[in-house]
Amino acid sequence: MWPSYYQIEPLSFNGTAAQNALVMGGEACMWGEYVDATNSISRTWPSASAVGERLWSAQNVTDLTDATNRIQELTCKLLKRGLALEPPNGPSFCDVEFESFYAPPWASQKEELE
Repeated sequence: MWPSYYQIEPLSFNGTAAQNALVMGGEACMWGEYVDATNSISRTWPSASAVGERLWSAQNVTDLTDATNRIQELTCKLLKRGLALEPPNGPSFCDVEFESFYAPPWASQKEELE
């Protein structure tokens, strides 16, 4: 789903050049009647990341293959920091998941449950 957000040009709207010059930013929204602390990050990842990159990048930064590589790399870094994320591009491999220092977020909860 994130590629559809990535392919949108933020300044491509029905407006004049003067109106385009007034654009200062943007936002990614998520409606959350089924969202709580257990799934908020996985629901917004990586769509909000794709929106953020488009908002902060030059208009000519649009290559989906390059973006896929960046998002996959960032996913691995965030997993390493302990965030619970779904793979952004379907089943994939992130090497930090198999290193000895990697501890999934639920690992510390096991002691609390016992």
